[in-house]
Amino acid sequence: MDAVVEDITGIIHELARVRRIATVQPRDNLLAQGIVDSLAIVKLMLFLEDRFPIRISDEDIVPENFRDIESLCRFVQSKMR
Repeated sequence: MDAVVEDITGIIHELARVRRIATVQPRDNLLAQGIVDSLAIVKLMLFLEDRFPIRISDEDIVPENFRDIESLCRFVQSKMR
């Protein structure tokens, strides 16, 4: 598992644990399951910008980028290119 996937999986599992959700799979819908809400997206953005050499713009904050762990990883990897 590369660093992007590992770090994002870790932060998502932490958010899920806070919301008392036991497991999260890579394709589980984070928004529909309530793992990620507007406040969590802000926390995630700050974490990602701190951890990786990326900047997240307002235009990047769309459901498609935060839908599941896989889409979030693809989004971060695309910003790093």
